[in-house]
Amino acid sequence: MELFRGVLRLLGRMPRQPRLQLKDVDWHIIGRGNRRQDIFEEECDWERFWNSLLAELAAEGVLVIALCLMTNHYHTVLEGEMEAISRAMHRAQTSHAAYMNKKYGRTGHLFEDRFKSYPCDPELGLKPLVRYVHRNPVRAGLVREPEQWRWSTHNEYLAPDSAAPSGRGLLLGRFGTDERRAREAYREDMKASPRPTAARRGDKVPLAVLAAHFEREGGHRPGLIKERSKRRDLLGLRQRFIAAAQEEGYSVGQIAAFLCVSPSAIFYRKTQGCGTTN
Repeated sequence: MELFRGVLRLLGRMPRQPRLQLKDVDWHIIGRGNRRQDIFEEECDWERFWNSLLAELAAEGVLVIALCLMTNHYHTVLEGEMEAISRAMHRAQTSHAAYMNKKYGRTGHLFEDRFKSYPCDPELGLKPLVRYVHRNPVRAGLVREPEQWRWSTHNEYLAPDSAAPSGRGLLLGRFGTDERRAREAYREDMKASPRPTAARRGDKVPLAVLAAHFEREGGHRPGLIKERSKRRDLLGLRQRFIAAAQEEGYSVGQIAAFLCVSPSAIFYRKTQGCGTTN
């Protein structure tokens, strides 16, 4: 059976695995440009996709909790049934690809085959996940503060007279029942938490403390950094951890032992991540 599956994969005929169909779950959705290519060229391209995506999600009754467009990918946090989300995402991406190909005289795929979908960890909740999404432009070096990035729902949460995004209440409700105080609590929660420092000069920050910091910043549950997974967001998490650990003075062997991988895997992850954003 495994040999048969392997042959099907080589032939490109392996059937897709169905998406999880969970109820009462918030979803982290990631759409990426094919082969990491940019999915926007001019400002009007960004605006068209922004409006189209929100309209398609609204038509399916899906609530948007957070949205952030990047140059070659986008993140959104949604609440709704996966079948409805899939229909909306398919229409929005197909329409945008056709628009971009026609406008710029291109052919072929604009997006990767399928968008990625991950259920929100119920133990962590929405707050760290939305922080991760809204701070993505900061981590990518595009801006210094999330307020400076136009293509994000972050500023809508700070505006007292805004009703957007449609899932606004789902997030602000985590910060309290009074909206003004909830907005202020959200603003504080969105601030970058400083990287941990050693208690005494010359000491190193323990690797476990560094790992917990990056897991928390990325909206991940504790211990995920050590799990073997090919998820691209986890690849970025490990790359940031490895870079910080080396800045602290840890050797490749020490980092590899902590992550339970071979030293060569540490080098591979470093080189594989050059020039990428999450």
